[in-house]
Amino acid sequence: MAVYALSCNNMPVSAMEHVLKDAVKRQSSIKFVAMDLRNISKVDDGIKSRYMKRMTDVMPWSIDRTAAIDDYLDYCEQMDTNHVDFSHKNYYFPFVRDRGAWLEDVNKDDLLHYLKNDLNLTIKGCKPYIPYIYNEPFTKHVEEIELRDCQIDVLNSLFSYCHELEADGISVIFTFAPFDRGGEKSAYLHEAAKLCEDNGFTVLDFNNEPYINEIDFDYSKDFYDNRHAAGAAG
Repeated sequence: MAVYALSCNNMPVSAMEHVLKDAVKRQSSIKFVAMDLRNISKVDDGIKSRYMKRMTDVMPWSIDRTAAIDDYLDYCEQMDTNHVDFSHKNYYFPFVRDRGAWLEDVNKDDLLHYLKNDLNLTIKGCKPYIPYIYNEPFTKHVEEIELRDCQIDVLNSLFSYCHELEADGISVIFTFAPFDRGGEKSAYLHEAAKLCEDNGFTVLDFNNEPYINEIDFDYSKDFYDNRHAAGAAG
């Protein structure tokens, strides 16, 4: 099994196709793929290097990893973001980027510090309960907006590969997990969902009916903040 440290919320949408290709290449028994497209709503300064690096740093060396890095930086240039490291080598060779931290050896005290000061790390295998923060019910918008050319190109390339997967018997769906869909963010997701459907893919939008009702999600009390759901795991 190929396992990557990914988050559907922070994973750059430009990298999804390449990560999927790498996973399919390493797992011959894949029958179903679900991808969340909330990240299409991140534009301009909402795109940051750390989201990409936390993913590619743990990907095995492959042509797909290199392509993911190259396409990500090209996507960022078109998005005109100021929060991205555009040095390719810092993605290809992360140890070069982090060499400044190699001042002293890591010892037991370093580990104990985090164990004592980070509650999440003291409980093996689960995280403590996160209490919800009360939010007024979010207004679900359906404003229209034009996707940027680079967003359309990324999605069309992903769709093309997904059609190949479906021809090989691998089912593909796209999802939108619950979060505050106000204003421009909502508009980007609305247009992305239409593009998915126009390309023949099933879209499960858990911000709208009927799916929001089927999972019994309450916007007034089921959020930790405006992007994360509250809950317990263990």
